[in-house]
Amino acid sequence: MPATQTTAHAANEARRASNAPEGGCPVRPGPFSVKRFPNVVPREEARRTRFSLETTVHEVLLEHHGSLKEWKLNEFLFYVGGSGTLEVHEDASVEEFVANPEGFIHDEELLRRVGGNVVFQYFKGEYILRQEGVHTLKQWIAFENKDVVPPGAQKMLNVAWENLREVVVMTGPHVIGGFYGAVYNARWSHVVEAPGGGGMEMEVKEGRPAQWWEFEVDGATVRLDDAVEQFCAPRPRLMVLTSSRGWPFSWFRSDFLPDCYVNSEVERVWQIVKGDLTDWLVTHGGDCFEPVARALIGTPGIGMSANAGSYLLYQLLHYDARLLPVVVYFVAERIFIFEKATNAVVRFENLFQAQDVVTELAASMRGYIIYDVASRGGAPAKKLPPTGWGMTLLTSPQGVNFTEWEAEMNAKRIIMNCPDESDVRAMCAWQKREEPAQEQAEYWNKIWSCIECLGPVPLRLFNEKNHGMYFDMMDTGVEEILPFMGGYYVGPDNGILWNRSSSFQRLSKVVRVLGDTGAESFFNAPISSVARGQIFALLGRIMKWPIGLRMALIPSYILSPKALEEYGALIFMYGKFVQRMHDRLSELRPPRGGREPRPCVLQVDPQLFPIDSAALLPKLFHPAKIDARYRVLYVPGIRDFPLLDGFFFVEAPRKTLIGLQTTTAKAHHIATDALRRFNEQLAERFSDWETFAVDLSWEIIYVKHVESQTVYTWQRCGASDDHNVLQREEEDGEERVADSWDEKVRQYLLEVSEGDLIAACGKEEPSIVPGNTRLNFL
Repeated sequence: MPATQTTAHAANEARRASNAPEGGCPVRPGPFSVKRFPNVVPREEARRTRFSLETTVHEVLLEHHGSLKEWKLNEFLFYVGGSGTLEVHEDASVEEFVANPEGFIHDEELLRRVGGNVVFQYFKGEYILRQEGVHTLKQWIAFENKDVVPPGAQKMLNVAWENLREVVVMTGPHVIGGFYGAVYNARWSHVVEAPGGGGMEMEVKEGRPAQWWEFEVDGATVRLDDAVEQFCAPRPRLMVLTSSRGWPFSWFRSDFLPDCYVNSEVERVWQIVKGDLTDWLVTHGGDCFEPVARALIGTPGIGMSANAGSYLLYQLLHYDARLLPVVVYFVAERIFIFEKATNAVVRFENLFQAQDVVTELAASMRGYIIYDVASRGGAPAKKLPPTGWGMTLLTSPQGVNFTEWEAEMNAKRIIMNCPDESDVRAMCAWQKREEPAQEQAEYWNKIWSCIECLGPVPLRLFNEKNHGMYFDMMDTGVEEILPFMGGYYVGPDNGILWNRSSSFQRLSKVVRVLGDTGAESFFNAPISSVARGQIFALLGRIMKWPIGLRMALIPSYILSPKALEEYGALIFMYGKFVQRMHDRLSELRPPRGGREPRPCVLQVDPQLFPIDSAALLPKLFHPAKIDARYRVLYVPGIRDFPLLDGFFFVEAPRKTLIGLQTTTAKAHHIATDALRRFNEQLAERFSDWETFAVDLSWEIIYVKHVESQTVYTWQRCGASDDHNVLQREEEDGEERVADSWDEKVRQYLLEVSEGDLIAACGKEEPSIVPGNTRLNFL
């Protein structure tokens, strides 16, 4: 590790772990630390081991094997593979060989022997981790992509960590001086939307915002009050709490993270928990009444630990100490007990010992637990929370993390949505607040482009060195989806819990839905525009069979308008549906008249339905152009794709673009700017588009549910409401664009019911539908 990085890292650890009191909240002697924890020991008295969190990866792996620079390549090859001298390698370094052994050895047997040698794996592991910026044992613990390291090196590092953990556990609990005050006195800042910026410009300000979000109770939950104008300019977008010693979740990480981001979703979580506290401690006085246990579920990486957990802790510490004297935070096998009477924090490394202590505390005082499931399979013990205590569990949708505990405690769910793009932009503004405006704008443009591929997930977006890995993960996630299970990944009733091995979770986000009573549940949706396009392309291929149509649109033999909006374009992949419905297409006539009616191409020949599907992806993810192919359903994987929800080309009886529109939000007249952007998208993604588009007819089919109240008439093409766009359109000849639309574009309406889909599927028995054999966890 470079000297500057080592110094900064040591400073961060010292900042978090110092025993020195923090100003404003001195540690006062009291019964909490003395009576409850008689075996508390200072950190410096802990038993030593030859390993520490700052032990380098090089020391662990190569302590007995020296540096790469000390070896000659042929000596190294003989040592790890038994090979004799190879003159061709005379000038090459060992590091070059470790980085790319295939470039030096072409004998598969020798290559296999070298790769399986444990010493080579040590050198290879050290090299890989050095490239990844993992220099210490502590950084190895937090490193998420451990599978890139050879198994021998993984084992050695894990043994070192286990030896260290055994010593740490033996040290027992210890008081962390100043940590209570750092969290309790966290500094407020906020980010507002600059007046006149249209939500695009952000300003960072100190202190609390003058305005706050307003919420209202809706049955069993809490939601933003849409009946009031939330803010006057400048509109607050994000609040930031900064702790000088970080937060409990960051103690097991290699980097120091002092900031807690609070958006409306995070504030909403606190409003729900605060309502529980009021009901428990004020309305019912805290006696003879069990508080509600909560399971907070959200997409991994959106900040449930960093933001929701930290903000809950901050607010709970400020809650009336007479009613709630203790707050306990469980994370990564560490337990932090915050006691208000003495302003003390006691940290345990022994999970079982801490659980016993919490049980003892519950016998004499009330408390609240925040349980952060930092790793899969880290479910809480069923005895938590103890009787008379409240608890919120922070977890991903991994079923193994919480389902047993949830059932045992009759816990109620809180579903946390991903931040929106404005929230992410505010986070960027905060992170780059010291940089010039130009650099801030460039940084936001880079992050904005990544959102289209990776989704609004801060952990992915702000981990720039791993963007390439995340892009690859999006590709492999789709490749690993089993086609016959496509309906489990998206669909109208797909609130399926995740499991350890599901690749679809890389492509999915959790979206909150409310039941009739306000009880919260979720469904899985594609995490980004790119993921949506890729998944829909996969589903399109499945739709060639009745089983695919059933699982995505009518899993319970009921077709909802929402499901038809989402997946209606894909039903044209099922030939029997097109053959059954082709005579139900009705042409919408332009008000001007002046042209003869003409049947849709699919009415003339229903056999021209698409036979394959593909996603149109942004240039950042797929820069190369593709050839336009006939009878391929193209589904957009691009943010705010204009005009259509899917389209395909047919060559005969006339070369035609058949566009499909299922989203009712698009059921309005077409702005000439939207039409221009649509044509630009096609030109950017299809090779030699100008030539292909010559003499191309356009037919657009509007697909609606028979019960939908949306009224479809001829959609005209005209001016945008935006003045600047209108001015540009006038300069480019708006009337010419609109006239071309009226002359070349044919529009048709198709109304669909569940009866139509069931009839198109035939008389197959429901027992063959995979939904009846659906796994509990995906």
